[in-house]
Amino acid sequence: KYINKMNKPQISVIVPCYNHSPFIVEALESVLNQTFTDFECIIINDGSTDNTEEVVLEWIKKNEKFKYFHQVNSGLSSARNKGISLSSGVFILPLDSDDKISENYLEECYKVLTGNNAVKIAYGAARFFGNVNKKWNLDTYNFEDILYKNMIYCSGVYRKADWEIVGGYDENLKEGLEDWEFWIHILKNGGEVVQTDRCCFYYRLKDVSMITEQVVKNHYGYNSRVYIFEKHIELYRKTNFYDMYFENYK
Repeated sequence: KYINKMNKPQISVIVPCYNHSPFIVEALESVLNQTFTDFECIIINDGSTDNTEEVVLEWIKKNEKFKYFHQVNSGLSSARNKGISLSSGVFILPLDSDDKISENYLEECYKVLTGNNAVKIAYGAARFFGNVNKKWNLDTYNFEDILYKNMIYCSGVYRKADWEIVGGYDENLKEGLEDWEFWIHILKNGGEVVQTDRCCFYYRLKDVSMITEQVVKNHYGYNSRVYIFEKHIELYRKTNFYDMYFENYK
C-alpha cells in the first residue's frame, strides 16, 4: 500500500450526487476499500430532494477522509467543479454516485500517471452492472476518434492542474456530454491516454425506459453536440469533420 509522508492527499475523489440515496453507499464503500489510501473523498449534494443528505451524513461518520457539501441544484458540471475547487489532491477522480470502482483502481491509475508525465488521463477496464452484468467493450483512444465519439467514461483520473488550465467542466452543458467536452479540451494540445486492464470501473445500468426517455428528451444530445463542435470548431475545420459528423448524425 502507498503511504503518504505529506499532509495533502495525492488523489481527490469527487462524488456529485442527485437523488441517488439507494446507490451512493455502494459507491462510497468502493472508495473506502481502496488499496491506495492516500486520498480524500468530497461529496457534493446537488440539491437532492430525497434522503441523500441523511444517508451520506450517517455513513461518513466512519471515516474522516470523506467530506460532505450541499449546493442548490446547479447541474453535474457545477457539482464536479465545486468539489474539485474544494479539493487538495494532485490528481482528480470524478465518480458518479451510482457507479463504483475496483479496490485497486486508484493504485493502478496513480502508477500510470506518476510513471509518465506525458499521460493526461488514466482509466481502467469497464463493466456494466445492475440490470445488466457484462463487460463494456470500449474503443481504443486516439484523438481523431474522440472528436467523433467519446470512448473515455467520466471516471478517468487526471491532474488537477489540467482542470485548472481549461477552466473546469463547462457548466453550459446542462443536457450531458460535459465529460466528453472536458476530455477534448484537455487533450487538444497533446498528451497520452492510458487504459489499463489491471483495474475496473463499474457503470450501473438502471431502468432502461428512464434512460431511453432522457435520450429522446435531449434529441440524442444534439444541442450539446452543436455546442461542443462550435466551441472547438478549429479542430473540426481541419478535416471538414463538422459537416461529415452531422451527415452521419442525421
